[in-house]
Amino acid sequence: MSTVWMVRTQGNPLEAIRALLMKIWQQAGLDGMLVPAHNDRESISSPLLLQDPAQLVGADPCVPLVPVNAARLVAQLARNQPRGRYAAVLRSCESRALTEIRQLEAIDLENWLLIGIDCLASFPEEDFEWRVQRAGSVDNLSQENLVHARQGVIAAHRYRSACQMCLHPEAQESHVVICLLGLPVKEAILVRTGDQSVAERLRMDQITSGPADPALLAQHDQLLEKLSERRERTMERMLNNLSQDVPSDITELIALLEGCAPCRECLDACPIYSLEVANSPDGETLTREGAIRWMMSCVSCGMCEQACPQDMPLPVVIRRIRQNIQSEMIPA
Repeated sequence: MSTVWMVRTQGNPLEAIRALLMKIWQQAGLDGMLVPAHNDRESISSPLLLQDPAQLVGADPCVPLVPVNAARLVAQLARNQPRGRYAAVLRSCESRALTEIRQLEAIDLENWLLIGIDCLASFPEEDFEWRVQRAGSVDNLSQENLVHARQGVIAAHRYRSACQMCLHPEAQESHVVICLLGLPVKEAILVRTGDQSVAERLRMDQITSGPADPALLAQHDQLLEKLSERRERTMERMLNNLSQDVPSDITELIALLEGCAPCRECLDACPIYSLEVANSPDGETLTREGAIRWMMSCVSCGMCEQACPQDMPLPVVIRRIRQNIQSEMIPA
């Protein structure tokens, strides 16, 4: 049974999240933490393995940018450093990708602490730099985004299409989840722990402001439901607006990808694709069956579209193909 705690933010939710991560690091006795971070010389915030809690001063899990799906980095670190005690701060699509990777590949995460955080959506990479310049810093841009947490994403069209149609912005299957959506984040945020043993291990009663206000928890859950309904409508609109020229089934998608060769930007960016290729008979070619599994394993993180030099709306295309595959699987 999960437990929910409250953290008072004193007007600065980003600093409160950093302070919480610091306390978690200390209580868990970690060797490192994988978390989006930046420094004063860099405007791009990317997942970094921090090995000193003092480096959390540059941590920014709320940055509205996803340059890479961090699930692949978690899997790589788990393979290369199997004995280390690490934590990873993941957004919802990264959390889903890690679940899929664990089903496709045997990785041991016994020593890992998975920390999810509500995703407030992210901008396309090409827009991020000028938004940082306009805001004055990465921190300022993240704080601006946090202001809208209570109502959900404002002006959704500004964000990546994958974010606009994400039905589950809350990070699931994590040991700890930092809740932001629907909350007055300048006053308080919520923290869910997967079970009582996690709460006791991390001493949540000591590192938070105490048990959550039930009214805040209700606000959080109600907004998640509203966002899901709103984004379902957005997704349907995107599906209806797809051009006739883009693939509508798995055969056409495979043909498109073969026609794009040797460009592999979208495939290299996908956290799932390489695993399906590795599981193919020759270890190099994606079979039709593997392509179907790939479609069904897609976590809609949008890394493919972000990487595509032709701006192909791949998340929407894949969503339509998945729906068609699912329809074919339903017995008549």
